[in-house]
Amino acid sequence: KYSNESNKRQKDKIVKCLVTGVSDKNKSKVCGYTENMKLVNIEGNKDLIGKIINVRITETKSFSLDGVYIEEV
Repeated sequence: KYSNESNKRQKDKIVKCLVTGVSDKNKSKVCGYTENMKLVNIEGNKDLIGKIINVRITETKSFSLDGVYIEEV
């Protein structure tokens, strides 16, 4: 419950994220973690792995966030 409420506050925000690999649930996306260690699934390609990027959060779930790549930091 608390995690879901916290994640909902992130919707439409731009957050900094370290891309760590390919998403387990959707191989066409990459995933990474915000500065607050929240998991983000990102629409983007494998070239982003290892980079710190800005992501706009588009959808929130109980234990993860979905977002789109904005720019490299």
